Amino acid sequence: MGLVVELKFAGAALGHGVISGLERIVTKMVIHVCAGVALLGLATSRSNASLLPNYNLVVFGNLSDSSDVEGTAIVGGDFTGSTANFGTKLSASTTAGTDVLTIAGNLDSGATANIEAGGNLRIGGSVNGTVNLNGSGGSIVHALPVIDLTSLQSSMIALSSNLDGLTPNSSVTLPGSQPSNITFNADFVNGVAVFDVNASDIFENPKAQQILLNVGSAVPADSTVIINVAGSDIDFDDGNFGSDFDDSNWSSQILWNFSGATTLNVANSLSVDRELWGSVLAPSANTTLDSTSPIDGTVVVGNANLQGEIHLPQFTGNVPEPTCLALIGVGSILMLRRRGIGSVLPRI
Repeated sequence: MGLVVELKFAGAALGHGVISGLERIVTKMVIHVCAGVALLGLATSRSNASLLPNYNLVVFGNLSDSSDVEGTAIVGGDFTGSTANFGTKLSASTTAGTDVLTIAGNLDSGATANIEAGGNLRIGGSVNGTVNLNGSGGSIVHALPVIDLTSLQSSMIALSSNLDGLTPNSSVTLPGSQPSNITFNADFVNGVAVFDVNASDIFENPKAQQILLNVGSAVPADSTVIINVAGSDIDFDDGNFGSDFDDSNWSSQILWNFSGATTLNVANSLSVDRELWGSVLAPSANTTLDSTSPIDGTVVVGNANLQGEIHLPQFTGNVPEPTCLALIGVGSILMLRRRGIGSVLPRI
C-alpha cells in the first residue's frame, strides 16, 4: 500500500466522530502536507503521485508572462503580459483535448495565450485578450479549475515548511578570499541529500565563479537533492551552474525550497537573472525571471512576472515516507492509541 492511499485510509478512519476538534485539525494538516508531497512527485510511489494534478508551472496569484512554458500551467488569478506560449514541448498525441493552461481569473486585454499541441484553455473568468489554439482538438473551456487552489497553496506552504525541517546531511564549499567555485557535496541518506544554505552565500556571492553539484559515483537509484534556502528577498545574479546541476539526468531530481518565503500574504521576492537548474518551491513569493534565464523544472510560486522560459522536465524526485508518517505519529496516532483505537490505522 502506497503513501497516499495509507493516508487517505487513516484520514477516513479518523473521520467517524472518534476524535476531538484539535485532532481533526492535526489530521487535516498532515493530509495537506502529504497531498503537497505527492503533487510535486515527492511520494515514494510514482503511481500515487500520478493520481494528483501535475503541472510545469503553478502560480497561485497573478501571472504576467511573455515567454514559453514547455509543459502545462495553472494560474489562480489573472493572466496578463504580452504573448506567451504554453505546452511547447508537449505531444499532441497525449495532450490534445486536455487542459494545457488553466486560469481561474481573467485573460486580460492586450495579452495573447498560444496553446500548443491541441490543448485546451480552461478559464473561470473572462477572455478579454487573444487565444490561439494550435493543433486539432483544443477548445476554450469556460469553467473553474478542477482543483482547489486555495487548499493547494496551503498544502504547498506546509510542504515547504516541512522540508525546511529536514536535518541537513550534505555540505557546501564556498569561495574564500579569492574567486572560486561553490560546490554542493551530496551525501545521500535513504536516497535523499539535504542542504541548508543562505541565499546570499549562493545567489549573491560576488566571489562565485560556477555553482557545482557533486553527487559522487555510487548514487542510489531515484535519488533526490533538496536544497533549503534561507532568505526572503533573493536575487540570483552571480555564478553559473555546472557539473551535475546542468545534467539533464539530474535536473528533474533537484528541488530548491525557498523556505524563507512561505508566509501567506507576505510579498517576499525571488528574482532569477541566470538559468536555474532544478524545481522551485516558493509558494508565496513573487518570482521574476530575466528573458535569458529559464528555470529547468517544476515551478510553484505565489505570483510571477516571467520573461524567462519554464522548461521541462518536471520534478520526479522522492522523499522518504517518514516525512509524513512522523507527523501522524506525533499527532493523530498517539491520540488514537491513547483512546485504545490505534488498530484502525494500516500497518506499514
